[in-house]
Amino acid sequence: MLMKCGRCLQQVPLGDMKYAKDGSTLVCMQCRGLTVQEHADAMRYDASPPLSKTGYACTSCGFTFSRANITPKRCPFCAKETIVLADNISSAKLLED
Repeated sequence: MLMKCGRCLQQVPLGDMKYAKDGSTLVCMQCRGLTVQEHADAMRYDASPPLSKTGYACTSCGFTFSRANITPKRCPFCAKETIVLADNISSAKLLED
């Protein structure tokens, strides 16, 4: 069973939860040893940078979408292999195709 930590709000197994030093809230083992200020600092600096996404467009159906870390082979809407980078497509090219 998963529970939400009272400080970091992450889902943690119940076995990894302990009462906070005030005795009223459940916190995960990672948060239990930290003060509130230390926890706030840790959450601020541990945030990973957002993933950069690449925009794609389908020349068959006109569907546009973005993906991070993968290059799609087929359009997720029409399943045709007519994917191009969104930067390389214009409305005139869509009408032409």
